[in-house]
Amino acid sequence: MRGFEEVMYAALALMVSVIVTYIFISNTNFPTYSVSKPIESMKTSLELVDYGIVYPNTLVIYLRPTSPVNISNVIIYINRQKAIIKKIGNTPGDIVDPNKGDLMMVSLDNFQGNSVDIFVSGYNLQSRSFSINLEGKKPITPTNIATYFYRIPITIKENSGNNLTDYQVNVIVNTQNLILQGKMRYDCGDIRFTYVYPNGTEVKITYWIESGCNTQNTKIWVKVPSISANGNATIYIYYGNPFATSGSNPNSVFIYFDTFDDLSKWSTYRGSSCTSINIYNFNGNNVVGLSVSGGTSDSRTWCIIYNLTVSLPSSFKIDVDVYTDNIVDTLPYFNSITGPFYVFRFDARGSYYDLIGYYPAGATSTQVIASTSIVSSKNTWYHMQIIRFPNGTWYLYKGGDLYSLGTLEASVTHTTTTSGYLGLTGDGATGTTYFDNLIVRKYTSPEPSVSLGNEETTFYYPS
Repeated sequence: MRGFEEVMYAALALMVSVIVTYIFISNTNFPTYSVSKPIESMKTSLELVDYGIVYPNTLVIYLRPTSPVNISNVIIYINRQKAIIKKIGNTPGDIVDPNKGDLMMVSLDNFQGNSVDIFVSGYNLQSRSFSINLEGKKPITPTNIATYFYRIPITIKENSGNNLTDYQVNVIVNTQNLILQGKMRYDCGDIRFTYVYPNGTEVKITYWIESGCNTQNTKIWVKVPSISANGNATIYIYYGNPFATSGSNPNSVFIYFDTFDDLSKWSTYRGSSCTSINIYNFNGNNVVGLSVSGGTSDSRTWCIIYNLTVSLPSSFKIDVDVYTDNIVDTLPYFNSITGPFYVFRFDARGSYYDLIGYYPAGATSTQVIASTSIVSSKNTWYHMQIIRFPNGTWYLYKGGDLYSLGTLEASVTHTTTTSGYLGLTGDGATGTTYFDNLIVRKYTSPEPSVSLGNEETTFYYPS
């Protein structure tokens, strides 16, 4: 009987302890939390829209959610590698809303093979695994290839007090940083530029990537439709479209551009002393060579290449690389074989000097209008620069590059001939002259200045 009583007392004590603990907890103001776990059938699902390989080996998959989803809450693995997820659409922020036509673009670089295993997970998202096979799959063609994810506004400031039209402006961009962030194609192929007119209309403009893709100083030339005197113009650089291929084209940017892979842009004249006009491989680069033997000062004996389809403006800058054991003559405002035209000469014969000359119509020799005491060296590459301003003042520089002027050799104001085309010649008694990397563009001084703004997220590009 005693053992039974002890058991009853112990049970009663336990009941009292539980009741007291319950009362204590129930009357204590602890914070409370509520976690809502979505019912599986109510979660968002992702539907496969399209997939394929984008040059050279980036796998791209388009997915559409059944309801709006925040891509920052989504994780996707492709063949056990975490994929990059981006949004295509106009919904602000990271929300992908299928009701507004948004899509989710998933990509994986350096993809090899045909079999693709995909695993999708995320908050309020149905976990899903599925497989696709790329064998026989054509390159992907998105429905909106005009979509670019990013852009940067660029302000062009006019500094010379002149209204500029179709002016070539140099823009320096740190593409290395953008490529490292995965925002730009590794080959800069998705770069595009637009110009914004004062009324807000935005149009595509031409550009040329000169050098330095995937570096901190990528040099790009852009043809800007209009910059008002002492005013500002706005252009945008767009990027972030893995489907884009390069639109870089120097021929659509500059007045003249030629690296002399052939002579398709030129007419040729072989005077009585001209022995050949050919394309040569010079240390791995194609150049045009003009050879003469027994030539005279009469232009009718020279080798000349000329272009009578594109006229030079009233103000321009010529950049060209030259090499000779004889005479180099660049002929701006060229009008015919027998003149009139101007003559900008580097003379490597040893007993003559570099000069600026004028060749009147029907003449038999060049008139010197600006002499120097400089003798060029034989068999040496030089960079020749010629500048003309609207008032008829000419300048001849040796050295420099597309961005800076070399050493001034001569200048003169001469307005006898104010229009024409461009010619290049091998002149003198005997020898060969080579030209390469010819660029002619509009020019003013001082040139416009360029400043880049902050990156913007965008899903639009003018068609």
